[in-house]
Amino acid sequence: MTDPASRLPDYDLLAALLRGSGTALGPAEVHGVLTGALCAPDDAEPAWRRLILESEAAAPAAEALFEQLVELQELTRAMLEGSEFGFELLLPGGDAGLSEQLAGFTDWCRGFLLGLAAGGLADRRALSAEVTEFLEDVVQMSEAELEAEGTDAEGEERALAELVEYLRAGVQILYEERRAGRALH
Repeated sequence: MTDPASRLPDYDLLAALLRGSGTALGPAEVHGVLTGALCAPDDAEPAWRRLILESEAAAPAAEALFEQLVELQELTRAMLEGSEFGFELLLPGGDAGLSEQLAGFTDWCRGFLLGLAAGGLADRRALSAEVTEFLEDVVQMSEAELEAEGTDAEGEERALAELVEYLRAGVQILYEERRAGRALH
């Protein structure tokens, strides 16, 4: 069986498809929105459609984008439901510069929070303390910035990798908590 994470779309190709469809969001933010919608209590597909597909244009590019997004949503669901902790974030690749990788990471976090809100996750009091703390951390991570120039780039790359791992684990915990039927409404 193929690992779902290995089937994530090419970041640059999805970026081109988004631009061609007139969508202002980038691939990382779009994946964040889709993931947040999957972790939310309500069926958020109509909401993510409005968030990502800003116009209802019937252009072929918009249709191709919609098909790609539905496929990405189902792939993301498969990663979250997998028993191997195989959830991956769609972020700029390692060949991108550190600032571009960080921008993708913060975009992903903002998209995730937007997807959660669009899916009806408004009251955090119904969440476990662990998930509530995680969501507070995601808000802070959505505002992350690089240190001043001349700092330890290798150290910042390690720190970003650790944040990505923390984000992956937290998303998985939130999704599992929702699936287990704990009250998220």
